[in-house]
Amino acid sequence: MQIMAAVDICTKDYAPVWNIVGLVVNIIRIGVPIVLILFGMIDLTKAVIANKEDEVKKATKLLGKRFLYAVGVFATVWIVTLVLDLAAGTIGKDNDSYKYDESSWKKCWALINGDEVEEKTTNSNPNKTDRNQGRTDEIQ
Repeated sequence: MQIMAAVDICTKDYAPVWNIVGLVVNIIRIGVPIVLILFGMIDLTKAVIANKEDEVKKATKLLGKRFLYAVGVFATVWIVTLVLDLAAGTIGKDNDSYKYDESSWKKCWALINGDEVEEKTTNSNPNKTDRNQGRTDEIQ
């Protein structure tokens, strides 16, 4: 039985996939709260136009609930990020010590958000130095 090596999918090679995931996350994070609040405002407007006190009270409560749901949906991404930060900190490479394994999910999250991600490259010539290393320019 062969054991497959772990494949790092958090690379720029999979950028189209991460762009689609990022679009879906942004629609959920921003679009859903806006739609919830708009529907609540429409219901409240209908109740006010109908000029019935019972319907206005119901619509006001419904608008409040929808507003809280919208805040919850908006905050879900933040809460998931916090939980994954904590989990990545507790699940390190050594079980005996607390090591933060940032590469586990932060690189994927940066690709989802459209941020630039530095790819780890191996230097083919370790004796080669940067031309600008140690260079100081004077401002005239």
